[in-house]
Amino acid sequence: MVSVCYNNMRLAAEDLEMENRVHVIDSANLSTGIGLQVLYAAELAASGKDAKDIVKAVSSTICYDIITK
Repeated sequence: MVSVCYNNMRLAAEDLEMENRVHVIDSANLSTGIGLQVLYAAELAASGKDAKDIVKAVSSTICYDIITK
């Protein structure tokens, strides 16, 4: 399921013709989770990783499983 926020950010990047510079990732988390992912992305960028590798690495940390009882 794609979140409304993700879709809005993706559309904004397209409208601004920035889709090659803005990489939108649906974190599947609320504030704390996304904050940790942003810090991880910043660390990867500081270590010289390119956008493609950063998106791949951050995306690999996302768990889309829903736990039900």
